[in-house]
Amino acid sequence: MKKLFFKGVRDGIPIFLGYLSVSFGFGILCINLGLSVATAVGISITNLTSAGQVAGVSMTASACIDGKEIIYMDHPQQIEPEQVGVQTGDYVIIKGTPDVNMVNSPEIEGGKGTIAMCANMIPQVINAEPGLHTMLTLPVPRAILGDMRDRIDPAKKLVK
Repeated sequence: MKKLFFKGVRDGIPIFLGYLSVSFGFGILCINLGLSVATAVGISITNLTSAGQVAGVSMTASACIDGKEIIYMDHPQQIEPEQVGVQTGDYVIIKGTPDVNMVNSPEIEGGKGTIAMCANMIPQVINAEPGLHTMLTLPVPRAILGDMRDRIDPAKKLVK
């Protein structure tokens, strides 16, 4: 029985990491909306779906130069979109010469991307100054190619 319990814990780590990122994202959303900690905790306590806390939030972002939009990102959130006939996918549309329209369907599951981002943030977290940090105060996540140890500030290494 004990062996099965620990197997379940081990097998649940990827799921846990996926939900952990949702929690951080929800917290950042609350801060940016000006909600108090008590309000954010109240929403979390009364919402039993965890990922559902942001399931109805459509995330969009754009970048403009001289008033002209050059980048637009749309990340809609739905619970079981296939139930309403929505085909999921990752889409990249670039308007230019030539236009580029790429589709990856079905999309890459969020948990895999979350795990990769968490692993790639390790050097940024180690290099950060002491204190409370969020994704807003750390460097932008990026893919790390090569040995991660080379990305850690020598002064921050435990083993010199």
